[in-house]
Amino acid sequence: MFIILSLARNPHNQALLAALLEPLGYRLLLTQSHHAFEQMLRHSPVVNFALVDISGFDQQVWNCCDRLRQRRIIFFVLAPKSNPKISHTSSLHGASGCLGKPLNRQNLVQLVQYHCLPKQ
Repeated sequence: MFIILSLARNPHNQALLAALLEPLGYRLLLTQSHHAFEQMLRHSPVVNFALVDISGFDQQVWNCCDRLRQRRIIFFVLAPKSNPKISHTSSLHGASGCLGKPLNRQNLVQLVQYHCLPKQ
């Protein structure tokens, strides 16, 4: 089972993400604060992939991204809208990409499936 760590302030968005990905067999670890994110990352045996929704967070959210990069976990940043500056900052902190909201469900599922394939 692939484990996806998610950081997002909005519990409704977390619920939508879980409803989309859990039926496909992914286990989601949902966090809504920097502290909870750090704890989950520290105590989870394996995290295969992560989604970081930067909406509502201060600049410390980039520290969470740095932790993912240091652990070599593939992750994508979710932003309120497509923005070249946010995309650039995301890549500087190790994100594989930046997705503007609203997200296309099918594209998100394909993205997760692609990055959560077993590595040979």
